[in-house]
Amino acid sequence: MATVNLLPSSTHSNDWSIAGGFGVTAHLAANTDDGDTKYLNCDTTGKEVVFHLDNLDSDGLNIDTIDSVQVVLKSRIHDRAQTYTIRTQLQDSLGAALYTEDVSDGSSGTYDTLMGTARTTSDGSTAWSDSAIDGLRLLLNSHALSGGTLRMTYCYVIVTYTPVGYTNDVMGVDSGDIATINGIATANIGKVNGI
Repeated sequence: MATVNLLPSSTHSNDWSIAGGFGVTAHLAANTDDGDTKYLNCDTTGKEVVFHLDNLDSDGLNIDTIDSVQVVLKSRIHDRAQTYTIRTQLQDSLGAALYTEDVSDGSSGTYDTLMGTARTTSDGSTAWSDSAIDGLRLLLNSHALSGGTLRMTYCYVIVTYTPVGYTNDVMGVDSGDIATINGIATANIGKVNGI
């Protein structure tokens, strides 16, 4: 399996404050993973930011099947003895909720990585497709704050997929158990010796 990260590509709406200087937009503050240089912050519950995410380049990545989609955040509250919960919501291109999940953490001197559940279907029963992923939105809500200021410096969606490639056994060994043949990744081998 392989992965690709889909970053915020534009801001749909934003109630959070933006740190990082003149001209920094919410989606740029949330897709650079640069700690306290650029980040979003809030000290009030119920504040929302909604991002449009990058499209998936299915053909360029040579994707056979899409296995899962998972939200990842890097956030923190620096103030001592505080806790927070960020409500995440994956939305379709029209803003309809696909999955809603709360991720929680406590005070930290560094940004912590919070991972949502890997979702294997786009609606509970239908496999993910390129078209279902293109146009995804990510909503983040400061759902619960015990105190202090919540900072979020990075968010993205991990798409885990199986690439198209050589899928037959080689001398009785399953191709999924073979990383390379003569230094070439099996995912990049369409055929062996013209066969």
